[in-house]
Amino acid sequence: MQQIFLISLGEAVFVSGRAFSDSDLTFFHGVGFALAFVGIVQLWRIYFYRAGLILPLAIAAARDPTRQSVAAALSHLVMVSGVVLAGVGFELYIDGPTGRPEPNWLVAILGGPALFLLGRAPFELQVFGRISLSRLIGLLALGLLVPAAWQAPPLAGAGVTTVLVGISAADAARPRAGG
Repeated sequence: MQQIFLISLGEAVFVSGRAFSDSDLTFFHGVGFALAFVGIVQLWRIYFYRAGLILPLAIAAARDPTRQSVAAALSHLVMVSGVVLAGVGFELYIDGPTGRPEPNWLVAILGGPALFLLGRAPFELQVFGRISLSRLIGLLALGLLVPAAWQAPPLAGAGVTTVLVGISAADAARPRAGG
């Protein structure tokens, strides 16, 4: 499961790198690429922070390891889908960072990270028996970005990266007893 997640992150890196190399290499394309790269690193960090590292132990210790494995696989499916969709969003704000806003792009730009967080929350619940407040606040923040991003160019995806960095910072500030 974790290997498939890493492959999806690699796909997002590949798509972002290809979009940047195919661009005009202007300042705004570079900013879009930097935001995409930081966003990808944050997706990796949020996934692996504690829960991703101790998943095998949680499955082994579960009363019903088979059921726990199936639940983990389903949450991984949602997370991987979110990362793939986020990669499309990253590509959009690298390809046309200051272009005309297309509201349907919000599905990729905001929806990908939201889908990832929606998959990460039950994954964390499976491992620790709780969901971190930072995941819920992150989902709320992404939802609050919708009205602003509706009229903004794709580079407004900086808000997504900011939300992901905030979640990572909250994780780092939390005591090591949990995820």
